[in-house]
Amino acid sequence: ELSSSVVSISSEKLKDVTSPDLGNMLQGKAAGVLVTNSSGQPGDGAKIRIRGTGSITANSGPLYVVDGVAGGSFNPNDVETLTVLKDASATALYGAAASGGVIVVTTKSAKSDDATVTLKATAGIKKALTGRFSPMNSQELYDLQKQIYSKTLFKIQRPETLLEQDFNWVDAAFNLGVVQDYYASAAGKSGRVNYFASISHYDEEGTLINTNHKRNSARVNLSAPLGKNVNMALRVNYDRANSQYTSSYVTLECAYRALPWDDPYVYDADGNRTNEIIRIGSADRGDGRNDQLWYSHDKYNFLHNEVYNYYKTESEDIMADLSLNWNITDWLIFSTVNRFNSSNWFSEAYYDPRTVLPGIPNGQIENSFGSGWGFGTTNLLKLNKDFGDHNVNGVVGWEYGEGFSRSTSATGVGMPNGQASLSNATAQSVGGYNYGSRSWAWLAQAQYSYKGKYIASASVRYDETSRFAPKARGGYFPGASAAWIVNKEDWMKGVSAFDLLKVRAGYGKTGNDAIENFLWQDIYSLTSQYQNVIAAILERQQNPNLGWEEAYMTSFGIDAEMFGRLNVTVDLYNIDNKNLLLAVPLAPSTGFFEFMDNVGTVNNKGIELAVDADIINTKDWYWNFG
Repeated sequence: ELSSSVVSISSEKLKDVTSPDLGNMLQGKAAGVLVTNSSGQPGDGAKIRIRGTGSITANSGPLYVVDGVAGGSFNPNDVETLTVLKDASATALYGAAASGGVIVVTTKSAKSDDATVTLKATAGIKKALTGRFSPMNSQELYDLQKQIYSKTLFKIQRPETLLEQDFNWVDAAFNLGVVQDYYASAAGKSGRVNYFASISHYDEEGTLINTNHKRNSARVNLSAPLGKNVNMALRVNYDRANSQYTSSYVTLECAYRALPWDDPYVYDADGNRTNEIIRIGSADRGDGRNDQLWYSHDKYNFLHNEVYNYYKTESEDIMADLSLNWNITDWLIFSTVNRFNSSNWFSEAYYDPRTVLPGIPNGQIENSFGSGWGFGTTNLLKLNKDFGDHNVNGVVGWEYGEGFSRSTSATGVGMPNGQASLSNATAQSVGGYNYGSRSWAWLAQAQYSYKGKYIASASVRYDETSRFAPKARGGYFPGASAAWIVNKEDWMKGVSAFDLLKVRAGYGKTGNDAIENFLWQDIYSLTSQYQNVIAAILERQQNPNLGWEEAYMTSFGIDAEMFGRLNVTVDLYNIDNKNLLLAVPLAPSTGFFEFMDNVGTVNNKGIELAVDADIINTKDWYWNFG
């Protein structure tokens, strides 16, 4: 008996896309949910926006709730159900970080006592699409510049022999990418223990040269009764990922900027082309084509750079949940979910001295490594009681979370050729950070239903987080909604077309705490010295009143199910995002450039229409179109 805008998607409907990212799987499956990819880098997550972008400087993405706890990691292959909460009357219960909507993920568990083994292997290819765009070939570029240059200058600088060379740099920079996904799982019951276990290997080769992503995942979900009224569940998830990115921005940039008159391969003394990629450091090629200049504006060959240079990352994450459910009575349940997660990561960017890059004359190596941990607990008391035609259900709860993260980075220059080690380089810079964060909240929700026809729900949540100034750390987030199940009215009994006709409305307030740490505090620079002692220079003044970004949402919707196979949902919504964090410019006379404050506003409004129908729904065939 829902009175809010909610979309549920089963695992079966997520299988049509091979991707390590749930956002890509969600694309096109829920009205009002916009999924975009800002890059083609393998392994990069899609950007998800639910009912618009509600912030300018803070994160506007949705909050993920995995197995009952905010945050967490998971393999999309392990998802049992995915629920998108779109309006504030539903998301207000998650308060602090729910202004961008909420995606609730439930991972798989044993469905029966019988052992079930699942094996899945998928593979595919992908190609970078450029639409109708294509760079000019040698003849087209020659004809264009002939119109621009004077006849005398053109004859000197653009000899007709250039037309003998027509190299396609875009084709050289991009390849067909191969995607592979292998997955195995087992589920069942052994004695009193229900189990689900899975392993997965994902391998994606990027379309841009020297880009790839590999990910290995494993999950174990166990549940068992501890007594007559108490059940315990343990869920553990492990991920290890390795990615390689293009070594520099110039690779993609020069794929479109390099001229077709330049050949990236070495020519021998007899003028024959070899398979060796040439190093370019000036307009003079310096090989067997001494009469041929390097005509591209950038006097370096990115294909030569990609032979030696690289940028690689690796990460490792483990997450464990321990939950207990105590059935106090047949209408009262207490549950506690406790999560611990730990992660570490490493990245290395290497630029060989033999290569030519802007600002890196003698090679460079950058290493960065870090680790972090987090703990969270959610404790709920749930009530569900019938009184004749009346039903009352509700929940009260308390949450707490804390985390810590640290990182160290170092950069060295001037190492010998091929020596990708900081110990072989001259130290250039060292950096790092460490910080902790804490948050807590209490929450309450109540719902009343009369004869399953009239439903009213209300919730309130109070959050505090260390990300904001002490005076503004707390925030209240209320929500309310109501629904009318029209088809249950007596005067609708003769209308057989409607299996469901629901009218609903809601209002709520949510917050956004996805901001950088320390924004409310004084910021000092420690890069200067005074009398050979490190000097602290104030760069930004504190704002002791810096607080929450807030979203106020009003929504109205109609849900209809007709003829046993047609589903229609219409939603109207209006979202006012207020107190957005912005850097407010200050007069130069103050000695500062900007001041962080809650001053911005954003409005999102719209109409959503979702229609789908079961065209064929038999034992052997199923076709849904929407």
